Amino acid sequence: MIPKKWEVGTIEKGVKLLSGQHIESSFYNEDGLGVAYLTGPADFYNKKINVTKYTEHPKVMCQKEDILITVKGSGTGKSVLADGKYCISRQLMAIRPKSMDVEFIYFVIQSNEERYATMSAGLIPGITREDVLKTPLLIPPLPEQRKIAEILSTWDDAIESLEQLITAKRKLKQGLMQQLLTGKKRFKEFEGSEWKEYLQGKVARFYNGRAYKLSEWEETGTPVIRLQNLTGRGNDFYYSNLELSEHQYVNYGDLLYMWSATFGAHIWKGEKAIYHYHIWKIECDSNLLNKRLFYYLLDFETAQRMSKSNGMGILHITKATMESTKIKLPSLKEQEQIASTLSVTDTEISILKTQLTAYKLQKRGLMQQLLTGKKRVKILAETTT
Repeated sequence: MIPKKWEVGTIEKGVKLLSGQHIESSFYNEDGLGVAYLTGPADFYNKKINVTKYTEHPKVMCQKEDILITVKGSGTGKSVLADGKYCISRQLMAIRPKSMDVEFIYFVIQSNEERYATMSAGLIPGITREDVLKTPLLIPPLPEQRKIAEILSTWDDAIESLEQLITAKRKLKQGLMQQLLTGKKRFKEFEGSEWKEYLQGKVARFYNGRAYKLSEWEETGTPVIRLQNLTGRGNDFYYSNLELSEHQYVNYGDLLYMWSATFGAHIWKGEKAIYHYHIWKIECDSNLLNKRLFYYLLDFETAQRMSKSNGMGILHITKATMESTKIKLPSLKEQEQIASTLSVTDTEISILKTQLTAYKLQKRGLMQQLLTGKKRVKILAETTT
């Protein structure tokens, strides 16, 4: 049922749409010459624009408070509110509200993000001007549009505050790791005791994962952990019914390490599984090395190794390199204390991330109710119905 004084329409009724245009690489630079040039969603993250390119030969310019939407390539449907004037590439379009509240339309675009992603088709994903202009919406009176946008903006502010707090906690953790894992900061009860140097291959064993042929995948069986399952990029699993050696299986609490293209340590929190090629399972010598401490050491070590790559990237880390890497270790008791301290920070970050996910889900639900009129803004509802 359509609320009184609301209209059924499409976005084209109240906006102007500008399509970006391609600029040849020879006509843009990274030296700050000319105007800022945005090429896609890589230039905006968490609703903030990050300029990396400039051009002295601009074509299509957006203005402050235009809504920029990605219409081609990866990230189709992602949007950001422009905080200034920018030259925009063909991967972007600028939505410029004329008779509707800009933030209200911005939330309408956000609510349609999955729809745009679904609509994009072809080898290079994309949506057309028509797809954007024909975005359906219910149009409340302008004062109610503004009030809806104001309410949803408070959720955005809360989400942004949580994201900033998570970033701060992560920086704190990095600082703690730098101090505790190198011995620069010691607990009083352990001051004066010496750290011993070992080769990683002497205190831990690295077991290779298995590569699979397409014909070996099954619809059921033991799940196979791939890189995307550890990085959060995907929760889908392949399965295998092959009988493997004991070391080819991983159980809850086992330590894993991604060593190719994507790097980092991971404590497995799932059921019994098989780990794929590009992942090692690591078993620590419990008489010399605390598993949780080694998880943090590997995380720290990977960050150090990546920072020394000078932005050139690392294709992979060999098993020989890992085994021959030297590490200094305190006593097991001090290792446990260090790991416990860092785990507290991890727990705090995990709690904040859970809260952030809840906020985003709540905002999505509220957005669906407010933008469809199922939930009315109380004061305005009394004057417009």
